Amino acid sequence: MLSSCSNIRQPGMMYVACSRVNTLSGYHLLEFKPEAIKASASTKEEMRRLRTEMKLQTFYYQLEKDPTCLRVLLFNIRSVQNKENHINSDPYLCSVDIMILTETWERNKTDINVPQFHYKYHSVRTENRGGGVSVLSQTPMIPVQMQVSSDVCDAIVLPYKRDSAKLNIIGVYSPPSCTFEKFIRWLTKILVNIKRDIPTVIAGDFNINMLETSAAYRGLHVFMDHIHFKQVINTATHQVGGLLDHFWINSGVTVSQQMLARSHYSDHFQLFADLQL
Repeated sequence: MLSSCSNIRQPGMMYVACSRVNTLSGYHLLEFKPEAIKASASTKEEMRRLRTEMKLQTFYYQLEKDPTCLRVLLFNIRSVQNKENHINSDPYLCSVDIMILTETWERNKTDINVPQFHYKYHSVRTENRGGGVSVLSQTPMIPVQMQVSSDVCDAIVLPYKRDSAKLNIIGVYSPPSCTFEKFIRWLTKILVNIKRDIPTVIAGDFNINMLETSAAYRGLHVFMDHIHFKQVINTATHQVGGLLDHFWINSGVTVSQQMLARSHYSDHFQLFADLQL
């Protein structure tokens, strides 16, 4: 029973105290003054940002997909270690054909045990903590370059083929320590080694916030426009805001729908994209 809140001065303490009440029986608020509770300017700004930038689609009713589409998941998993159970029990991953995981934090090519994904490709960073990209697929792909990793960036380049349809999939991770200029030079080296006439997806955590107008934001837009790629996602992909996870496609790829979902085992959102082949 909460008998009095008259001595509680902080709004956060008021919230915690009231949240402990199990029933309304015997619940009393004495000397409560609503005008004493005020929201800080930073809280108001955060609520405004949440309303404008974090427009997540509720997609529980959208999980059924066209069988002619290829469903790709992009997910910064923030360390894959000890998360296999989470992946295997995640009901929204059963419809995924290809899973691109970034920041796996793996230092070796240990397979991730996800039964439905029989084919697994890993790029690991050995020099620094963190990083790493893994691509899991339900069908086999022959890697063009298994590991395109430098001292700071990671990528996997994989060709996908279904019937007569072809698709290049490039999974990317660039850490905050990588400068924009170095990242563009590194990405250019990857792109010159693939066939440009094949539909291509470049997906991963670029650590360039596409919701902030910065020099890196402007430079990336100019570069990607020049090579005829466009960004699919235009809302926040992180729980505290920011569009760090990118999903770029060229003119040969059509996205029929894209969806975002919160995850309880990473601070990044899961990004689903259905591709028409």
